[in-house]
Amino acid sequence: MSRPESELAAGDHIFLAFLLWGPASAYDIKKTMAVSVSYFWSAAHSQVYQQANRLLRGGFIKEKEAPGGRRKRILSLTPKGRRAVTGWLASPASFPEFRNESLAKVFFAAHGDLEKIRAMLLDQRDHHVSQLAEYEGIRKLLELADNPEVPYELMTLRLGIAVEQTCIAWADEVLKDLDRKIRSGRDSGRERRGGSARK
Repeated sequence: MSRPESELAAGDHIFLAFLLWGPASAYDIKKTMAVSVSYFWSAAHSQVYQQANRLLRGGFIKEKEAPGGRRKRILSLTPKGRRAVTGWLASPASFPEFRNESLAKVFFAAHGDLEKIRAMLLDQRDHHVSQLAEYEGIRKLLELADNPEVPYELMTLRLGIAVEQTCIAWADEVLKDLDRKIRSGRDSGRERRGGSARK
């Protein structure tokens, strides 16, 4: 029994959207996802194949075997699949969920080791610097490409760049605050030790 279009998960719609560009194998879709939407919509390698099988059973896509020696399944949209993905593009999006373990650790830092929190933030900052450099590299490549999809891909990339820049600026501010707290703690510790020695 096929699933109605309205019951598809967002990840299924994203899978279908890649087939708007033309027929492709599940492996090709996974490779394309890795250098595009995976920055804001991640999917496990095995999940892509599960989606392909589920969408085939539901009648949203069809398959044919690629010519040549290798048995490669080439997927394309059915009319039902095209209706589903264009309907999804026209509908409101769910609000994003935000989870960040480093923020949770800073939130409870009064009960932790500030030196370790500081080291964690430095590591997080390095990650954001690396991610920003990667996004800037992608931006340069996209700006050179002659493709009607590019302006829209650049729109999503602009948010990624802004987020990484903001995270770096935030980390710099918090690291300064932590450095002051750590110095203050050391100074008060020395004062306590000095006072007990004078007694």
